[in-house]
Amino acid sequence: MTTPQHSLIFPIHAASQEEFEQGLPQLRKALSEFRLENLEINYVESPSLIQFVLDHSADWPEGQLPRDVHQRISELVETTYPRKDWQATDADDLEECSFEDPFFGEFSLDEFDFWEAYYDLKPDQELNVRIEDQGDESLDPLLQRARSYFDNLPQAELARRQEAVRNGIIKTYNENWSDGKTLSEDEVLAHLQWCGIQVERDYTTLDYNVWPDLFCDHTIQIIHDEQGRFHSSNLVG
Repeated sequence: MTTPQHSLIFPIHAASQEEFEQGLPQLRKALSEFRLENLEINYVESPSLIQFVLDHSADWPEGQLPRDVHQRISELVETTYPRKDWQATDADDLEECSFEDPFFGEFSLDEFDFWEAYYDLKPDQELNVRIEDQGDESLDPLLQRARSYFDNLPQAELARRQEAVRNGIIKTYNENWSDGKTLSEDEVLAHLQWCGIQVERDYTTLDYNVWPDLFCDHTIQIIHDEQGRFHSSNLVG
């Protein structure tokens, strides 16, 4: 019989596989305080993420970690792979590492090879927009895909939230984070606020803040394939 597994994803500040592996012994040692059977740890590029694949243990037979354990693992990841300051070295570099988009405004290249901008969706709602760098290839297809997510607002954005809630978010909250006080689909929807979009060659990721604190300040990620179809949702951070 195949052992059931559960996947956790956290963002990390490691710019390469080599940098990730350098910190791995320290992280594994820190994680030894938990009973995580047959723990598999993977590095995911673009952007830099760390993925834990856990066998369901006797302590957590459904594979869902209690919120305090989840938060502690997040802290250990942040300690092992701390944020680094990054900036261009001179004026020429700064000019080469930015461009103006007529819809989103100014983009700047970050340390993970993503072009980043901030877009005012509403007076009190700013979105972080990230586009994967394509090297010598044009960014236009990815920029156009990003713009398409702003068509038919707010109805289209509400439909995306509804799809994600029905495909796992409400079940995850009510079964593992609610402390006995379950929420309806409408209540969960009301607590999700769109805060970012990240477009890569094969996937588009929508980030949502959770208000009030349903998931201990974690971010909900809704992932679509390149055709805009729902792929999965994750709890990140």
